Formats: sequence, structure tokens, C-alpha cells
Amino acid sequence: MTDSVYPWPYYADLQQRSRKLSRISDYWWGMESALAYLLAAIAAGTVPANPEDLVVTLNRTIASGARLHRSRAAALAELAPLAEPAPSGDGAAEARVELARIVRLVSSRDEQLLVDVGLGHTDREIADRRGSTSGAVRVRLSRLRLRLAA
Repeated sequence: MTDSVYPWPYYADLQQRSRKLSRISDYWWGMESALAYLLAAIAAGTVPANPEDLVVTLNRTIASGARLHRSRAAALAELAPLAEPAPSGDGAAEARVELARIVRLVSSRDEQLLVDVGLGHTDREIADRRGSTSGAVRVRLSRLRLRLAA
């Protein structure tokens, strides 16, 4: 089916199902993933020709998006209690000195990468934002850690 109207009813259905949810949940994030997938597939012209294949792909995307959000949320919930208290006046000054040292050692591109990591984005999210692969992001982070530890 090469009809350009074909995938849009599926997109409308996903939007309607998403709108009916009363709160943001893992499933909601999965729905958002499916909407994003469908838009990207339409733009790239890679929508499965068989409607049954499209439904299977959308359901898999919903499940995957929900699972990724659930995993990230669980990791953040587990790590949140380990956060240290706000630094005292002396600690804040030391932190500013250390941040200035880091800024001098890294490029602006690497600095943006470190900020994304600090904000809690996954390597996959960073790769999507930076037009890279998650493996390349992990390699860059590993090299940055080695350079900053020295």
C-alpha cells in the first residue's frame, strides 16, 4: 500500500488513545515513542506496507518505549537517595574551581555531552539529540572520564 493517506488514521488513533490517558505513565511514554516512530517512518517512507505489520511494529514500539522509561525511572529512584547534600560554602567554591578546570580541558561539544549526562539523559537519548550512535556516545564519555581523571 503506497497510499500517502494510509498511515495517518493509525497516527490519529495513537493520538486519541494517548489523549484518553488520565496521567503520564510508562504506557504514555510508550505511546509517545510510537507517535515519534510513525512520524519518522512517514517522513522516511519506511512505513510497513502491510497494515498488520504496522500494528505489530507500533505495539512493539509502545512496549519498548514504556520499558525504557520504566527502567530509567527505576534507576533514578534507586540513585536519588544516594545524592549528597548540598555543598557548604567551602564545598561550593571547590566545586566551582573543579568545574572551571573541566571546562578548560574539554571542547564545547564535549561540554554539551557532559551537561546532557548530568541532566540524566541516556546514551540513546543523547545520541538521538546529537545525531550520533549510542556506542559513539559511550566511547566519547569513556575517553572524557579518563582525560578528566588524569
